[in-house]
Amino acid sequence: MFSKLMLIARAEGTIPLHYSKLLTAAILSKIGQGSKELAARLHENQIAYSDGPRIFKPLSHSWLIGLTKQEDGFVAPHNQVVLYLGWRGDVIEAFQKGLSADPVMNIGETRLTATMTAELPCEPVTNKFKAVSPVWAHYQSRDILYSTDPALFVQVISTNLRSKYKALYGKEYAGRLYLNPQKTRPLISRWGSFMVGANWGIYEIEAEYDMLKLALAAGIGKGNSIGFGMLDLL
Repeated sequence: MFSKLMLIARAEGTIPLHYSKLLTAAILSKIGQGSKELAARLHENQIAYSDGPRIFKPLSHSWLIGLTKQEDGFVAPHNQVVLYLGWRGDVIEAFQKGLSADPVMNIGETRLTATMTAELPCEPVTNKFKAVSPVWAHYQSRDILYSTDPALFVQVISTNLRSKYKALYGKEYAGRLYLNPQKTRPLISRWGSFMVGANWGIYEIEAEYDMLKLALAAGIGKGNSIGFGMLDLL
């Protein structure tokens, strides 16, 4: 059920400061190149998991790793970036097929050319994770930053994980669940036309193995399918 992929790509040019929506669009386009039918079903939430009003699309992705910020955008000092994708195997397979057909992804006017992909194990050998995209906690129409309300942040992320578990497995999560954020720092970013208050950091999660595996593959918090809350092993 779970799959995770690392993509290494050659970056040519300057990447826009607020590139996250462009990156999501490029990933979805590549999935469409691999399977138009699957991409359409993903877009229409036909393969999503739900818990009441909460909808979880079976895709998560990181931000681009290896960038240096400049005044007019981001550049890759070594002309190379890393991208992680995860969650459901058929979605990741479609992305890989799209890359095989055309290894180029366009982020605005910048070209990312895939040079290598590697499948990663979704096995949480530790309960400490680093965020490879900022974690978004949203509650009652506002974004929650750990630095200003740590208790509510932990509550919102924990509730989201429990809901995601129920949506996927069709039952309540009955095990232990404790979130211990460390070395967090807030980030205010733009995704398309709206602003998001999110949180970088290290996340120690005390939970049962199946919950840790879900967190590693699917991400934590809100907006995993649009590039928020993806984790990697620390």
